[in-house]
Amino acid sequence: MIKKYYTFELDFPVVLKPQKGGARSIGNLVAKNKREFDKYITNIDKNNYVVQEYIEGDEYTCGTVSFESGCMGVILMKRQLRCGDTYKAFVIKDEKLSDFVKSIINVLKPFGACNI
Repeated sequence: MIKKYYTFELDFPVVLKPQKGGARSIGNLVAKNKREFDKYITNIDKNNYVVQEYIEGDEYTCGTVSFESGCMGVILMKRQLRCGDTYKAFVIKDEKLSDFVKSIINVLKPFGACNI
């Protein structure tokens, strides 16, 4: 939830995303600076939005399978989006990213399939 008078520092750019009713990037806003952020928050339901760091670059989806014995495997896919949905995905090999995903799984300890 975005407070009307926030008391925290933002590192721009940021993404404003709806918590409910959002799909395929509908309702997403990117504020490049404080002026844009202030403009956007006057026109949205502040109780339905979250603010996230905006990261430029490629998008990935990472799937895992875990059981009581731990993470059994990781699949990494680079995504191509169209209208906010995955249009194409390509399996990649990236040991650093795979190790990072495993570290998250080791903390969360999910059972079964999990998407990071």
